[in-house]
Amino acid sequence: MKHTRHSFCRICINHCSILVDVEDGVATAVHGNSRNQVYGDYTCVKGRSQHEYLRHSDRLVHSLVRTPEGHVRLSAEKAMDEIAAKLADIRDRHGSRVVVPSGLLRESHQTCQRTVRSSTIAG
Repeated sequence: MKHTRHSFCRICINHCSILVDVEDGVATAVHGNSRNQVYGDYTCVKGRSQHEYLRHSDRLVHSLVRTPEGHVRLSAEKAMDEIAAKLADIRDRHGSRVVVPSGLLRESHQTCQRTVRSSTIAG
């Protein structure tokens, strides 16, 4: 059975409102949401292609680590532990200001965009 679900695009920081066609539990198409007051019916090519990324044969579905022999699968917990240890080492060697979570960068970028938009509208 085919139905359409409301969602938002996760490809970039704009988080466009999208409609996702779902058939038998599988996303089959992505469209812009014409009821959205900001983006209307618009979606970029990356946004419209999201359903293809989900099923792509090259999509990573588990954690990998690069070794001299190639990529080796490891558990998500082990991957997080290794990443945390490397970040802690970088922090300890270079100081805490060199490590910034990407979510903070995204928030900073969004704040900057809002500031520019509001000053352009007001100015």
